Amino acid sequence: MSAREALEQINRTRTVTASAILGNHADLRAYPYRLLSIVSHHGIGGDQVTQAVAAAEVLEEFGWNSSPSPSSPAAGWSTPSCAAGD
Repeated sequence: MSAREALEQINRTRTVTASAILGNHADLRAYPYRLLSIVSHHGIGGDQVTQAVAAAEVLEEFGWNSSPSPSSPAAGWSTPSCAAGD
C-alpha cells in the first residue's frame, strides 16, 4: 500500500501517481491548478500505461476531464471546477 501523497508535493509537481489515485491515497479537492498529470511507476511499458488509464477513469468519475496537450501526445486532466469554463 502506498503512503498518502501530500497535496504540497502534488501542487509543486502538478503530478499525481496512478497508484495514489487507484489506492485512494490522494485528495485532490484542494488542488489549485487547472491541469494535472498522472504518472505510473508500476510495471514496465504497457503496464504503466494501463495503470495510468485506469487512474484517469477514476478521475472522470469525480468530474475531471481529459485535456490533450498540443505539444505532447500525453493527456492532462482539467479540474471539475475549471472544465465548465473552458
